[in-house]
Amino acid sequence: MKHNALYAATLLSELGCGLIAGVFFWCSSFVIKALGKLPPTQDIAAMRSINVELINRWFMSVFFGAATISLVLAILSVFR
Repeated sequence: MKHNALYAATLLSELGCGLIAGVFFWCSSFVIKALGKLPPTQDIAAMRSINVELINRWFMSVFFGAATISLVLAILSVFR
């Protein structure tokens, strides 16, 4: 039972970290470069709009959930 919970937590952590890494890669590869081609006023407005849309339940749960599970797993690995 304990082994299954550890496996599930590790899998969730890996999937969550992978999803967040994909979002960061997408943002740095495409979004930031596209925003750099806009005039400054449009660039600022677009980035503010992205920031408003980004803060939602789904993104935050994956972002903080993956970080929390990874932290718990790191602490557990020290005591194993």
